Amino acid sequence: MLVLTGTLLTRPASPEQIHAALMLVLTGTLLTRPASPEQIHAALSAAGTQDDSGLMALTWAPITVPEGRAGHIVAWRDQSTVDPISEADPAGGVQADVVVWEVPATHSDVVAAVHEVTHQLLAVLQAWLTVDRAEVLVVLTRGAVGLVGERVSDLAGAAAWGMVRSAQNEHPGQVLLVDLDAAASIVDGQIVTGSGGSGMLGLDLAALAQSGEPQLVVRSQQVYAARLSAIAPVLDVADDGGVKPSSVLDPSGTVLITGGTGMAGGWLARHVVDHYGVRHVLLASRSGDRAGGSAEIVAELAARGVQVEVVACDVADRDAVTALLARLPQQYPLTGVIHAAGVLDDAVIASLTPDRVDTVLRAKVDAAWNLHELTRDLGVSAFVLFSSIAGTVGAPGQGNYAAANAFLDALASQRRADGLTATSLAWGLWERSSTMTSHLSSRDMTRMNRTGMVALTAEQAIEMFDAALVAGHPAVVAGRFDRRMLHDPSFNAGLPPLFNELIGSPRRRTIEAGSSASQSALTQRLHGLTPEQQREMLTELVCTQIAIALGHNNSSEINPDQAFQGLGFDSLTAVELRNRLKAATGLSLTPTLVFDYPTPRDVASYLEYQLGGSEPIDGGNDDYVRQVQELVMSIPAKRLAQANVVDLLQKLAMDNSDQLDERESASGLADMSLDDLVDVALTKFTAQQG
Repeated sequence: MLVLTGTLLTRPASPEQIHAALMLVLTGTLLTRPASPEQIHAALSAAGTQDDSGLMALTWAPITVPEGRAGHIVAWRDQSTVDPISEADPAGGVQADVVVWEVPATHSDVVAAVHEVTHQLLAVLQAWLTVDRAEVLVVLTRGAVGLVGERVSDLAGAAAWGMVRSAQNEHPGQVLLVDLDAAASIVDGQIVTGSGGSGMLGLDLAALAQSGEPQLVVRSQQVYAARLSAIAPVLDVADDGGVKPSSVLDPSGTVLITGGTGMAGGWLARHVVDHYGVRHVLLASRSGDRAGGSAEIVAELAARGVQVEVVACDVADRDAVTALLARLPQQYPLTGVIHAAGVLDDAVIASLTPDRVDTVLRAKVDAAWNLHELTRDLGVSAFVLFSSIAGTVGAPGQGNYAAANAFLDALASQRRADGLTATSLAWGLWERSSTMTSHLSSRDMTRMNRTGMVALTAEQAIEMFDAALVAGHPAVVAGRFDRRMLHDPSFNAGLPPLFNELIGSPRRRTIEAGSSASQSALTQRLHGLTPEQQREMLTELVCTQIAIALGHNNSSEINPDQAFQGLGFDSLTAVELRNRLKAATGLSLTPTLVFDYPTPRDVASYLEYQLGGSEPIDGGNDDYVRQVQELVMSIPAKRLAQANVVDLLQKLAMDNSDQLDERESASGLADMSLDDLVDVALTKFTAQQG
């Protein structure tokens, strides 16, 4: 069987270029037989076939949103409010379906706007996600997404999309992203796209919230949903008759690589020399020539006649970047920029603080904006940004990192719309460890592999880098997924609609329908069993999901009476277990499930109670603790985050006493009054404001 894949030309190409779908074989006779799309799809899947480049792009598919029931919409105008529904209706007479928080209009200082918006959004998400709600939070932006032919006008809003994508992974079904254009408005919960109400769509925000699509763009009379789509490579005819990516790096000048002394910077330096003929390379990093391995790179490339300079430079410092560019020799002007710098400070949304957000944004957002502004008039032939798939699909525990990388993708799109060169590569998982990934444990790697993502080899990463530069898209996803997993119904049933095109089959679903089906199926399995048998089945269900979350082979390795802390749980595995149990049972489960019920058997007892069984085993959540919870709930989430109270309470729940000072130890807090407990938090807050 001969299968040719690719795309037809839709734009002019130079005589030297060929595209996928150009004739590569001429034959006198070709026998064919009918085959359905399903048969071809099955054959390719069985062979493990993947697209040639491995590149994907975030695209927007037009969809029809069924008319839903009219819902009550509440606008969330003050992010310091703990409960926007109660704030809007103190009497409690209104049952809201959707709460809308619109990303505020930002000022001309783009970097400051990104930091400000992400801080505000973090406070909103932390307040909203404290409990499992029936209502949906809509985060509304304008111009944060660019459809084909559009210019991204709100880069801060684009960063907000990245953070929300991570929140959606941690709390499925709780938050919806919607982007409108500048002319659209919301009137009585209806989307109005024209003046005088003439452009009103036949749906409201409640209908969007019921669509099962977590990311939507509304333009004129059409709604679009996010999809990941494979893209075909553009290739050049090589001298030897083979094909290779077209060169876009001008070798006559200097190529600047930030993060240049890290793992990525090292192979990039070698690659631009070997493949693109670059003879002058400037490697910039915070460590400079003090970084391990930098001397070896310089010596290796110098032996090939290449001039390599390693410079210590904080690219987030505008003055430092200005000085860096000023030192370039006139005979070797800047012709290429590759921004590969970045830092990680992972935490679930509940544990993030504005400072932890800023740390990650600074290395990505501040630095990229400096490079953009200071080189935009230099006519560089390539402006490449190293982004992450976290900003495209979201990643639990990486809300700050996702925000930073979503900004990079949007900046590349904006530059292209403004006639400047730019390519943002949202990298997937790499096999080789780097300073940014060396902290990942085997459990972290197992968790990533369960998403269907396949780690890239160095060779594959290089091929994707080359292909991305000529792919014709300002932002691409450079990663690979296990196609067999994607096509396995038992696996893809849990994937968001974003993956529909990669899966190859439509899967219309809503979260409510899925929850009801799960609860009904579990209830049927429990029907007819004795209370002891029901409890045993639920305990086994909990232990099975724990084993998956921890990367164990089976549930026999889980002691149902051992505390979660002893099992090796952290905040991220706690979130994953809660989501797995929510999907398996269809129940509404609190985000603090493993903190309220500290052993697997306690959780199983709670599930039994939720399904109509006996009172749950006391998980330690007595009246005193409930008072503490109510008190903490009364404090705005922004202040709790700034005071690190979320981290403190999680440490107490996990009984990590060795990480706390004497006053903050479990025994110390147990003896405190409620006022003293809050005093600990506010003392930290006051000290930080200092």
